[in-house]
Amino acid sequence: MLTMGVLSPASLGAKVCGVCHEARRAASVRLTREGWDTVIQQMVTRGAKGTPEELAQVLDYLATNFLGEAARPGPLSPSPARVDYMFLRSVLTVSSTSHV
Repeated sequence: MLTMGVLSPASLGAKVCGVCHEARRAASVRLTREGWDTVIQQMVTRGAKGTPEELAQVLDYLATNFLGEAARPGPLSPSPARVDYMFLRSVLTVSSTSHV
């Protein structure tokens, strides 16, 4: 059970990364843990906000759910923008089942 003020890892990822990126961005990328760490540090230099603990949780979430073999992301497909509904559903399901 989540307590008030504590976000699930997916919700925290949306809070930290969702200011600039759609959910499909992370859902479309598969990186090594080190690759995700590098991306997070680059995003912090570009203005991403989060405490060290929050950023560590985002890293754990991305490295667990979007793990791959690439050390850095490639370009996104130029296909029309669409939301990754599986990712959003996981965020909404965790949020809607959380009780204070």
